[in-house]
Amino acid sequence: MELKDLGFDFEFYQPYLSGRSELEAARVMSVAKNSYTVLGERTEVMAELSGKLLYGCSSHDEYPTIGDWVEVGYFNDGILAIIHQVLPRKSILKRKMAGGKVEYQLIAANLDTAFIIQSLDRDFNIARLERYLTMVNEADINPVVLFSKSDLVSAQDLTSMIFSIKKIDHE
Repeated sequence: MELKDLGFDFEFYQPYLSGRSELEAARVMSVAKNSYTVLGERTEVMAELSGKLLYGCSSHDEYPTIGDWVEVGYFNDGILAIIHQVLPRKSILKRKMAGGKVEYQLIAANLDTAFIIQSLDRDFNIARLERYLTMVNEADINPVVLFSKSDLVSAQDLTSMIFSIKKIDHE
C-alpha cells in the first residue's frame, strides 16, 4: 500500500518531515491509552511514543490521535514502531472533557468529511445533533447528516422532527 492511498499529501507534509532516513510516515489507525496502531507502506503495526515525544507534550492535544500522520521508526523486523513526531494536522475533531478545567478530548484528525448518524426513534435528540454539527463545523470539516429509523415514528412526529432539523440550518 502506498501512503497516497491512505490520504498522505506529500506536498503539504514534505516541509515537516525530519529527513531522517530511518523514519517513515504512517497514519494512526487506533489509540488505546499509551498504545497505538499505525499503518504505513509496510503494514499495520503496534506503536509506542518515543520518550522525547511522551515527556515533551505539555497537553493532551499534542499526543497522536486517530487520523494523525506521524513519523515512525520500525523495530524487531518491522513488527513494532516508535512514534517520533506528530505531523501538523489539517483538521482536528475534538470535544471538551468533563470537569471544570478546560481541556479537550481528541476524537480524530485530518478529516475532510464527518458522517453524523442519528436515529429518529425515541433516541432522537435535537440538542445532540446541534452539538455534533457545531463540533464538525468548528473543525472546518464537511458534515453529512444521516437519519435512520424514520419508519418507526408517526407521520406527525416525523414532520415535527423535520421542522426542528430545518430550524438548525437557519440559525
